[in-house]
Amino acid sequence: MLFVFLMWAFAQQQESTIEGVVIRDGTNQALADVQVALWPTTNSVQTKPTGEYSFKDVPPGQYTVVVVHDGMKLKMPVSMTYRQRMSVTLRVPSAPSISGTVFAPNGERLAAARVQALRLAYTTTGQRMRLIDETLTDDRGEYRLFWLRPGQYIIA
Repeated sequence: MLFVFLMWAFAQQQESTIEGVVIRDGTNQALADVQVALWPTTNSVQTKPTGEYSFKDVPPGQYTVVVVHDGMKLKMPVSMTYRQRMSVTLRVPSAPSISGTVFAPNGERLAAARVQALRLAYTTTGQRMRLIDETLTDDRGEYRLFWLRPGQYIIA
């Protein structure tokens, strides 16, 4: 029985900690209440108001710290050894968006103008423009299309 306890105590001392902070890329803005997962385990935690997270008692091995925010997924590979404390800062990029202002030929801003984001799609019948998203301009003629996938768009 004593041997089993000593083995358990030794194993507890060998396990490591992965901790860090989740921030918006390009800023120092901490992202609160964001789910952070440790793959291939089923462990996940939510960030604190300061963006901090922590996985304790992580056995040695290869892991991937995963965070999804605003539809953007970030994966960070981590290799843990015995009794290691690793700090991993996750810089999550903002969801891609396109914004601008629509003007009439006379230079006035156009309110309630329809703005479309189109992409070139290849079909069996040839190339076609595919509607990805659309919105209306506000009272100042401004628009914002957000949560777009990275790529090239035509704005109409």
